[in-house]
This record gives sequence, C-alpha cells and structure tokens, in this order.
Amino acid sequence: MPRPCDLCGSSNLRRWDTQHGIDVLVCDDCGMARAEVPEGYAEEAEELYDADYYKGMEYDRKWRFRQRRAKRWIHYLEEYRQPPGNLLDIGCSMGYYLFAAKTLGWTPFGTDISHHAVAETEKLGFRAFWSVHPTDFPDWLPPLDAVTATHVVEHFQDPVDYLGALRERMAPGGVVYIEVPNFQKILRLGPKVPYVGPPHHAQFYTLDTLKGIVSKAGWTVLPSPRVRRRYASARPHRWLPELLVHCPRESMREHNARSGLLSNLHIFARAEGTAH
Repeated sequence: MPRPCDLCGSSNLRRWDTQHGIDVLVCDDCGMARAEVPEGYAEEAEELYDADYYKGMEYDRKWRFRQRRAKRWIHYLEEYRQPPGNLLDIGCSMGYYLFAAKTLGWTPFGTDISHHAVAETEKLGFRAFWSVHPTDFPDWLPPLDAVTATHVVEHFQDPVDYLGALRERMAPGGVVYIEVPNFQKILRLGPKVPYVGPPHHAQFYTLDTLKGIVSKAGWTVLPSPRVRRRYASARPHRWLPELLVHCPRESMREHNARSGLLSNLHIFARAEGTAH
C-alpha cells in the first residue's frame, strides 16, 4: 500500500499513469501527485546526471540564454530581498544562476547531486559542493539570504522534509525562489502527451499543491513579484493585456498557471523567524 499523500495525508490515491514500471499517483482529496519511486532513488538519480547528460542537453551551448533568464528571475527575487547577501543555487548545473547572482552583487554558492556539475561550476571560480539534502551542506556555508531552486523540487522524494531542513539554513527573512514543471498542463493534455516522469521526476505540482507543500514546510508564500518588463522588442502578447485591460502580469501568470496554459510554475517564499 502506498504511503499517504505528502500534502494532506490522505490515503485516497489513484494511479494516473505508469512510466518505466513506476506508478504516478494522484491524491483525489487535494490533487497532489507523486511517483512511487523506490528506495535509493536519490542515489540512482545522481547517476543520471553525468557528463553525457549535460552534453546531450546542450547546457554549455545555451549558456547566454540561461544566464540571462537567471538574471531576470533573481531581479524578481530582489523585490523581497536586496543584495548584498549569500545566495545558494540548488541544482547549480553549469553555474548560470551563480554567474548572474555575482553580477547583481550577491555572494553565490552552488550545490548539485551531479559531481560533474559541481566540478564544472568550480572551474568557473565559484564555491560549489555536492548534496542530496540540506543535512549534506558543509559547515562553512553561511546562513542563506536567498536560495534559487529551478527544476529541482520535483526531484525530491520528500519535499516537505527537504524544504523544512532548508529553512533551517536560512538567515532571518531569507527568501527562496522555486520553479517546477506545471502538472496542471499535463492534466489538461492527458498522460498520453509526452512529459518528464519517473525516474527523473518524483513529484508533480499544480500551483495550489506547490504552495501547500512550501507552506507545510514552514515557509510563508509571497505574492507574485510586480517587476515589469516592457521592451520595444518584446512580443505584444506580453504587454498588450496589461496596457489595454489593466491586468497586472502577476495576475495573468497565476490565471494561466491554474488553467494549465503555462509549462512552469514560479513561486517565492520567505523563511520567517529563522535565526542562526
């Protein structure tokens, strides 16, 4: 019998799909979804992200694009916490967020389950370390003022435990930015549409279940940032609704996320009352 739902504790779970012999279960009470990954999942996942994986995904060739995107989302985070301060990028990959954070005045650190990613990040001159859980963080790592975690929380076998332990490593009022795939889009399209499932992903979030997991781990979910981007070269659909209908972008993004129109979810949360 599967363990209860990570979010609401219900045992009312149904099989929604199966990939590589691993069931994807959805809670009928709260909508939380997860894969029934086996014991030792974290150690097996580590082996997936070797040099061949990063080469196949062309991470090195997409450096400038990923660095610009990282800088944009750190700008959004800075609505809640301004540099200077210590910023940790979880799942640091090739160091995009660390490079962007440094240019914006942060002191960046990186961590990853991939030894290859850690080594490549260190070649760029950043301090990085291997970890699968905050209990693996080194003693020299200072209290964290900001954390970025893009496309990593869906890999956690126990997200409440991980995020709760991460909260304990934050400086008072520290902020986390989380980006994950939007399961609502997959639900809208159906399981026959290709999506990344197990063994790569262990959790599947809608906007409500992501906020619920983060809150259950002791974080305070923050409202969407009000940063505006109006470039002359931007595609009209990005700014016309806000200009003509007076619909703030953060409201549009939340509506589209709930409707399953967005591929990714983005939330910010604050660690209230932590002290080290």
